[in-house]
Amino acid sequence: MSAKTKSVFITSIFPVLCALAGATATAIFGWLGNYQQANISYKKRLHNAY
Repeated sequence: MSAKTKSVFITSIFPVLCALAGATATAIFGWLGNYQQANISYKKRLHNAY
């Protein structure tokens, strides 16, 4: 990898990869939060039903 190729990678591809990783992490944590909240609500409804 030449110095020019390395420079192009760092300035153009690396930020895109970081943005994709951030968006993926946000989506996963958002889904997990929603899943946990739904699970808690479901357990509360089951507990209150009896």
